[in-house]
Amino acid sequence: AETKRPKPAPALAFSWAGPADVEWEALTSLGARKGADRGTPECSSKKLYSAGACSVGAWTCTEGGFPVPSRPTTEWFYVIEGEGTLTDKDGTPHPWGPGDTVVLPKGWVGR
Repeated sequence: AETKRPKPAPALAFSWAGPADVEWEALTSLGARKGADRGTPECSSKKLYSAGACSVGAWTCTEGGFPVPSRPTTEWFYVIEGEGTLTDKDGTPHPWGPGDTVVLPKGWVGR
C-alpha cells in the first residue's frame, strides 16, 4: 500500500530591513490616534514582513495617551529610540526606552 505523505510546508521568503527602512520618513502616517485621551498622538507605521499569522513592522507615535481595551494578538516590540510607559489595568506602570524589549500578550488591557 502506498503511504500518503503530507505536503511540505511552503518555504518562507527571507526578509531583511535596514535602518533606513524604519526611519520616521520611511513610515506612512496613520493620522491621529483614535481614542486618545491625553494629547494628540500621531502614529505612523510600515509593514516589513507578513506570512500567515505573523506580521512584522515599524511603528511610531508622538507623545500622548490612549487606552488599549484588549490586545487581539500578542505584540512584541523592540524600542530603537524614544520612551514611554505602558500601564496595566490595575495601574502598575511599566516605563520603557531604547534597548528595551516589550511583550503585550493577547488579551492585555491597559494604556
